Amino acid sequence: MGNNFEVSGKTNRKKSVLRILKIVLIGLLAVIVLAVAGFLIWAEGYSRADGTAKAILSEQNIKQDGRETILSPASPSDTALIFYPGGKVEAIAYLPMLEKITRESGITCILVKMPLNLAVFDPKAADGVMKAHPEIKNWYIGGHSLGGPWPAITPQRIRAGSKGSSSWAPTFMEIIRPARP
Repeated sequence: MGNNFEVSGKTNRKKSVLRILKIVLIGLLAVIVLAVAGFLIWAEGYSRADGTAKAILSEQNIKQDGRETILSPASPSDTALIFYPGGKVEAIAYLPMLEKITRESGITCILVKMPLNLAVFDPKAADGVMKAHPEIKNWYIGGHSLGGPWPAITPQRIRAGSKGSSSWAPTFMEIIRPARP
């Protein structure tokens, strides 16, 4: 009789442990699902382009190719600026500024649309742009806000053929740059 009780006790304990483990795993899965859903809802709330930016899309010197919006100067150029948009900002919102750069400097500007409007999800986008445009010999890479630091903190991209980078109001550059006395 004592043996049956021990076997039964071990079985009950094992069932209790499995039940607790099941509850913990379901709870963890629920937290992960809620976190992902919350992030996706947050990411969908972004700053949209105004009418001026949208009107520029219809100009002849602008071509959309996948995730790239290419602004070409009147005369072909072998120099281009790859631009990373700011976080949670619709990429085409930068068209008025990039159109002015193209018009006044005569260089090609390539605006890259980022996944979920966050450059952190494709920090190496410039690599693909450079490979897709072998006609460009001189590359510059820039970005704004959350898109600003990525070109500067990925040195292999600079060594891969770009002439320099420009960050406009980068938001976390102060965190990665050493403090100055």
